[in-house]
Amino acid sequence: MKGHLLEEPVLEFAGSQRHVDPRFGVSEFGPADLMAAGHPRTITVGIIGAQADIDEVSRWLDAAREPIAAKDEKRPGLWRAFPGFTTDAGYRCELVLDDRLKRAIKQSDMAILEGLDPRERDEASAELYLSELRTLVEQGRPDVVICHIPDVLTEAEPEPDVVPIEQEDAIDVETAEHEEPAAFHDLLKARAMPLRVPLQLVRSSTFDPKRARKQKNKSWKLRQRQDDASVAWNFFTALYYKAGGTPWRMVRASTDIEACYVGVAFYKTADGNGIATSVAQVYNQRGDGVVVRGGPAQKSTEDRQLHLSETDAHDVLKSGLQAYKDEHRHLPGRGIVHKTSPFDEHERSGMLAAAEELGLDSLELVWVSNPTTRLFRDGYHPPYRGSMLELGADHGVLYSRGSVEWYETYAGLYVPRPISLRAAVIERSLLAVAQETLALSKMNWNSTRFDGRLPVTLRTARQVADIIKYVAPNTPVEPTYAYYM
Repeated sequence: MKGHLLEEPVLEFAGSQRHVDPRFGVSEFGPADLMAAGHPRTITVGIIGAQADIDEVSRWLDAAREPIAAKDEKRPGLWRAFPGFTTDAGYRCELVLDDRLKRAIKQSDMAILEGLDPRERDEASAELYLSELRTLVEQGRPDVVICHIPDVLTEAEPEPDVVPIEQEDAIDVETAEHEEPAAFHDLLKARAMPLRVPLQLVRSSTFDPKRARKQKNKSWKLRQRQDDASVAWNFFTALYYKAGGTPWRMVRASTDIEACYVGVAFYKTADGNGIATSVAQVYNQRGDGVVVRGGPAQKSTEDRQLHLSETDAHDVLKSGLQAYKDEHRHLPGRGIVHKTSPFDEHERSGMLAAAEELGLDSLELVWVSNPTTRLFRDGYHPPYRGSMLELGADHGVLYSRGSVEWYETYAGLYVPRPISLRAAVIERSLLAVAQETLALSKMNWNSTRFDGRLPVTLRTARQVADIIKYVAPNTPVEPTYAYYM
């Protein structure tokens, strides 16, 4: 048993400049793809919603061209002013708002939704928005369409596309076992995929503090609104990525073998008849995500966990790596698979066979779970992010959330929980695996705070699972992560 404090991973921005904080890196240097031919110079935005909401969203987007002051200048590491969304600051990109790409939904149609039960309301709302989206796409080809979530839906379960970091904290493989009501957010994104336009969902409380307080009073589910600068950082980072940009990337030494990272999550099919794997959600070190759908999973009678057969484990990894090759024109040298349930012998054999078949130099299988072990510091502060207790050659406990030296505080609302890393197959040291996991927790385009708990592989695989369950089994799924985010 041995304790370690891992270094905070740095990220890469324009001109190969590096910084630990995404907001500072983008402000000071520009996004990672600034010098690349594919850097979005403009983003043409469509907007769908009630007319009054479209007007509000448009005013907010216009206002965000100008800088937004930081919440608290006494902690510049934690709170960073938003530099504005222009060609001269931040993402060095300009928004294009075209009135022809704004589609208003009639108030009479919105009023009909109020009398429906939640499931019917989600279905009817999704169809309303899809109808306008089809017309919008026929009239022009926006880079991203912003859909304003109507107030009638904000008191139910749908979440916006940018959420406070505390809401992404849980590791719960058993979510696949619970039948949940249909969600407008997930239905709309699933059914809009054939139109091939990324969607950005937003509610009024995102940009209007008065509406946030009003919704908080109406709803049992209290949502903490972030400060104006943080809201803008998170929203426009997601918008930039969905328009084809690369905000930042992981640092890779010239001597490192190119790696891809695979997250496997489980979901219950929409008809409730079975469990399936959502995906290999495959990432490279740039943060480019590729989505593939896997085969059925079954709960084991031995450990009561969800597992794949050897054939399905082989196929889901092979499909993921093949999708990676199709996207990037080559296979990686190294693969790392994350899962929230243990790897059994069938899964190990199937995935190792797929890696050998495709000629990977190495494959690592890592089970990420909730540990019972906790660490404590002297005094009142939680352990530092990066604190790790090595319990063995293949098992350790890592604090990916905790006190952050750059922030000069612990920025969370709750006592931070570590994650457990158990390597079913490992080629490197456990410390190297943990350091990489820490870096992957910073590859989240939904939040510019860099102290996320989960590696992006698992967070996004679960996010994809919520949407992909509404795509018909024999229907091809969109491979690009931007359509699920």
